[in-house]
Amino acid sequence: MTLCILAALTGIKGYKGIALWTKTLDMRTLELLKLWRKPSESAIRRFILSVPADAFDQWITDWLLKSKSLCGAVLALDGKTLRGSHDGEKKATQLLSVVDHKNGVIMAQKEIESKTNEIPVAQNLLSAMEIKGCVITGDAIHTQDKTATIIARDQEADYVFTVKDNRENLKKEIHAQLSGCAFSP
Repeated sequence: MTLCILAALTGIKGYKGIALWTKTLDMRTLELLKLWRKPSESAIRRFILSVPADAFDQWITDWLLKSKSLCGAVLALDGKTLRGSHDGEKKATQLLSVVDHKNGVIMAQKEIESKTNEIPVAQNLLSAMEIKGCVITGDAIHTQDKTATIIARDQEADYVFTVKDNRENLKKEIHAQLSGCAFSP
């Protein structure tokens, strides 16, 4: 695992890239990594495919959160569809991530199951994280009363959400409140 992470940190992508990068390592480095020899591309592929993605994501999330206080951080809720993750029968894999605006690090992420959308996944992720003192940003899909309550009341954080026509009454209320301001809503 350490070998794969180190390769990724140097910008290497894919099984073949990791295998080629491994060939550049000297024996002392391999010893430090507790390896007897340089693994082949197929061995690297088998290992990576054997690691449960959810467990690895949780391990990385836990490590990041323990090693860095999020207080004061600005975090984005960001949904993405993984390119190349679909075929004729299988829908593309969708993920929802909590990303640190400052350095682009994904602090947590979960797969969005096919029978749901980003909203409940975001609410579960935010409920499980220690985000007190953070500012959470999100696009219009996250402009939900429950999501705002989880962030502001339950987690003692702040939020900045986009308001579009999906929240017509809220949009009208914002326009009414800001109508006398020096800038247009």
